[in-house]
Amino acid sequence: MREDNNKTPPVSLLASLFLVSSALIAHEIVLTRLFSIAQWHHFAYMVISVALLGFGASGTFMSLCRAFVLARFQKVYAAAAWLYAAAIILSFLMTREIPFDPFLIVWDPRQSLYLLGYCATLFVPFLLAAVCIGATFVRYARHVNRIYFANMAGSGFGGVGVLLTMYDTRTNLSRQVVDEVISYFKNRVYKTIIPRNIKLAEAPSYGMPINIYDPKSLGAISYYNLSKEFIINGEKSIR
Repeated sequence: MREDNNKTPPVSLLASLFLVSSALIAHEIVLTRLFSIAQWHHFAYMVISVALLGFGASGTFMSLCRAFVLARFQKVYAAAAWLYAAAIILSFLMTREIPFDPFLIVWDPRQSLYLLGYCATLFVPFLLAAVCIGATFVRYARHVNRIYFANMAGSGFGGVGVLLTMYDTRTNLSRQVVDEVISYFKNRVYKTIIPRNIKLAEAPSYGMPINIYDPKSLGAISYYNLSKEFIINGEKSIR
């Protein structure tokens, strides 16, 4: 297939890349915080190494399969994006099934294999997201500036939003904290506020995200509204 790198990337693709980049950095931050609580904080920062490994592997894939990707760019991009969305949830659920215990890693040789399983499981979503980004750079090589802008803007957007959580409508303190945060960060604060909710507290104990544990709970609905707000803000920013 003859490469047509002069073609301008459509706005819809740039918006999609923006959202993938936002989700990617947000996913990395969330995993770091989750594992700093669930495991020793020393292991949490391995998420960064796993993310870099995913990007490195995607570069190898693009180098070996460049012609295949260029010939089927739309299908490859769409498949990688959809699989990435599914892999975010599935990889987290799979890690919950791996009996890794950092307290036993010195005495139990199997713990090193469990840790390797952790990394391999978390590696997949980062690989898929990196394929989306890498394939776009290869397909529209003459418009790297636009692709890079969408990628970096999305990454920045995914990390700068201020989300208010554990909000309790019964207390004056919660209302005061919300007012103070909004007055300081202004439009960087998400309008959606995540309330205190017993279902949100129970879900991690069962190793499930809230949208699977109890999709009709107030917590699940709040996070659903947050995802919609995130997407809408992303589309406005890319325009």
